[in-house]
Amino acid sequence: MGASESIKYNLELIKKGKLIVDDSGRIFKLLDTGYKFRCEYLNGYGYYQLSSYLGNYKYATCLSHRLLFAYYHGIDAINSGLVIHHIDYNKTNNKKDNLIQITKEENSRLGDGSNGFILEVRKDEDDKRRIFKWAHDKTGSRTIR
Repeated sequence: MGASESIKYNLELIKKGKLIVDDSGRIFKLLDTGYKFRCEYLNGYGYYQLSSYLGNYKYATCLSHRLLFAYYHGIDAINSGLVIHHIDYNKTNNKKDNLIQITKEENSRLGDGSNGFILEVRKDEDDKRRIFKWAHDKTGSRTIR
């Protein structure tokens, strides 16, 4: 099962109430007994991901921040040519206001936050698009729409 199919499958589990998203962007599985437990785990790159069992030894595995971006903004908002960036550079902070979609080039330029770039994110009230602005001590600043 590919990444986009896994996201769709897990979104359905959220809609059915089998997975629960809290205000901090954490994902829990709800058992029939009413008990809930956090079903995400850290992968080797420091991101949360989850695997939902499909049966017959198959799983729907996806990165939590991609699933949550689709949950917050709709599955159609996910663009396969873009990446989901954590504004505060904390890979485990999957709150709605911390996730934004940018190009791979922009993500590489921003890096891990240690390269001197500062990211500013705000909404443009006219067309509701997010505006990114970054500045570097030596190169000045630029705005990307």
